[in-house]
Amino acid sequence: LLRKFSKIVMNFAEKSATFFDPHLEDFTNYLCSIALNHDFQIERIYSMMCMGSIAKGAPQMCQISNTRFLFPVIYCLISIIAEVTEDSNWTFDPNDVQPFVIAKDTFGAISKECGNSDFFQYFISLMEEVLSKPDQPWQIVYAVIAAFAELDTNTLSLLIESSERHNDQVL
Repeated sequence: LLRKFSKIVMNFAEKSATFFDPHLEDFTNYLCSIALNHDFQIERIYSMMCMGSIAKGAPQMCQISNTRFLFPVIYCLISIIAEVTEDSNWTFDPNDVQPFVIAKDTFGAISKECGNSDFFQYFISLMEEVLSKPDQPWQIVYAVIAAFAELDTNTLSLLIESSERHNDQVL
């Protein structure tokens, strides 16, 4: 039942994601709880795909919904990326559906659709927090670096250029 529900939401969200706006915080928390629940298998994947569909279907809504969507989703996806193990497949395989692989892909898609200064500011501060602790487990370090590698570089470049122009104007 949960699988069917997730598939329906995934397809619906790409076309009508703004429908979720009044309930976005609760729905995001619901999707994150499924994605983080190890008792589920394919449902975890579908939940992450729903997050991506919402971002694709209503990027403007997601960009202004920092605490209701972006921040919890970033934290959720990085937590799942950190599920990598030493035995994980380290080579690219387009058919790999391990949750940590899907989380990396979803993070990249959401950064492309919703990447704005708030998104990057939150992610960079999270990355700084993780990498400043020398006793951090390698999986956590891997997760933030892997997420960083998935960032949409075009959006990031535009933000850097915009920031530099702003700094020039202030001087």
